[in-house]
Amino acid sequence: DPGAQERVRPLALSAALVLAFALTARIAVPGHVVLAYLFPGAAVAMTASVVGGREMGLVACALLALATGLATGNNLELATYVAAGGVVGAIVLGRVERFSAFLLAGTAVAVANLAVIAGFRLAEASPDLRGAAELAAVALGSGALSSGLAALFVMASGPMMGITTSVQLMELARPDHPLLRDLQLHAPGTYQHSLLLGNLAEAAAAAIGADVLLVRVAAYYHDVGKASRPLFFIENQLPGQNPDDDLDPESSARLVIAHVTDGVELARTSRLPAVIIDGIREHHGTTRAEFFYRKAVDEAGGTPIDESRFRYPGPRPRSREMKET
Repeated sequence: DPGAQERVRPLALSAALVLAFALTARIAVPGHVVLAYLFPGAAVAMTASVVGGREMGLVACALLALATGLATGNNLELATYVAAGGVVGAIVLGRVERFSAFLLAGTAVAVANLAVIAGFRLAEASPDLRGAAELAAVALGSGALSSGLAALFVMASGPMMGITTSVQLMELARPDHPLLRDLQLHAPGTYQHSLLLGNLAEAAAAAIGADVLLVRVAAYYHDVGKASRPLFFIENQLPGQNPDDDLDPESSARLVIAHVTDGVELARTSRLPAVIIDGIREHHGTTRAEFFYRKAVDEAGGTPIDESRFRYPGPRPRSREMKET
């Protein structure tokens, strides 16, 4: 089930980061009064938020804050420090669509860090202003470090764990992507059809609570295989230039159906994410090339027709997003 895999991989990555950072806190944080505040715990919540959604980011944040508090001898200030930065980072970053969002999230984490330090230190009877200033400088560094690590983890999650992030999808949505440029050049009608379908599918996805960005990008690439034989598809033909006029229905159906396997091959060669390849394979499911099937039936004059020769290879759509595409 590809949908289950898409949920399990971000969960596995988030759990691994929580464990790794909890062990780091256990080893590095105790005994370091100033450097403890450089601990980039917010990076875990930020990464989990991008790959798995804000809810996953907030859960990861809560678990790491609890682990940090226990690792530092029930230090409420450090636990609150990690929790506040993580919550703010997860909420601000969310399902990021541009890398500039990491800068904004890092700034927000730094502000949250400063607020926690101010709240705890200035509440003391005799506040150490010099010490608070040192901690404030380190807190700013923690925000920057958290943001940088989160960006690194998000970029690495695609090739290492097969997780499709919103950052990847935004890159794929750019019209200058090589596959989309090739589609524009060789099959301009198909390219315009894909853009229109992307708009329609995006609206449908929003109505049912599906992943809007994934649906839109999958729609852009679903017919990319038509670039291999553009003139066999009506949207790319000029009046009076239909090569199917010289072919029997079965041959025409075979060439039309091949745009699915051609698209999968192009997508794999271009290293598109597995979920986009699923969209290419599944968008026709196991339906028939109906026009050519009916044409073959009419020409057969009652002779039985092998229906399987007119069916797409499938499989059928296996997720809400692919059904919208």
